[in-house]
Amino acid sequence: MPTVTFQGVAVACTTLDGAVNMLLSKTKEPLGAVRLANAYTFALAARNSDYLTVLRGPGVTLPDGAPLSATLRVLARRRQIGCRPCRVRGPSLFAAALQQGVSRKTRHFLAGSTPETLALLEQAIHRVAPGVQIAGSFSPPFEPPTQATVVTLAAKVKTSEADIVWLGLGTPRQDVLAALLAEHVDIPVVGVGAAFDFQAGTIREAPLALQRLGFEWAFRLAQEPRRLLSRYTVGNATFLRLIARELSGKPAGLSDGGDGT
Repeated sequence: MPTVTFQGVAVACTTLDGAVNMLLSKTKEPLGAVRLANAYTFALAARNSDYLTVLRGPGVTLPDGAPLSATLRVLARRRQIGCRPCRVRGPSLFAAALQQGVSRKTRHFLAGSTPETLALLEQAIHRVAPGVQIAGSFSPPFEPPTQATVVTLAAKVKTSEADIVWLGLGTPRQDVLAALLAEHVDIPVVGVGAAFDFQAGTIREAPLALQRLGFEWAFRLAQEPRRLLSRYTVGNATFLRLIARELSGKPAGLSDGGDGT
């Protein structure tokens, strides 16, 4: 799969269907950690060297977010890379993989959120994807991933004989856990952010028209202004600076604001 590098991170050049097929295809070489990156992801990484290292590490990074996808298309043309990066939206990837995985008898493991949300999530999944196989679920402590959490989760995943692990923990926590867990299991570990809440119905999902127009952020901001205002204002401003840096050919690395640690 071709990639387009942004800030030293190789982002896969694929489509939603291509990403789903990649996740559900059982290959000899495990995919490992699968990250869904967007403008906020790179804004965080610009201030945190540890997180930037995670993004540059083993695994696959997919473009989740209209601004990032558009940026990658510009870079692909400038660098004469023969591909057209398309947006791979996390919640859409999750839903499509659940549905298409039924015929392939894919076994899914769900990790994240609260036990109550996980129960609602499983009920919702069975409604939209009859015949889906949920191998197991786990609600990790709400804290940065510890070695104990990784070992416990890895044991549960192995016992469940799952084919894929879905993490609904939010950025950057899910990406850090995915990288650690992938060292213990030989199946894809995918961080899909708010997909659990959307599917479970605990948070309203933006209408499809807004998703296609790239205005899902506005819908989410209206729902959670206190939590998301800084993310979209400061984060997007940082992302614009990163684009300027990338287009100017400056070396990728931490912004002048420090490493955020």
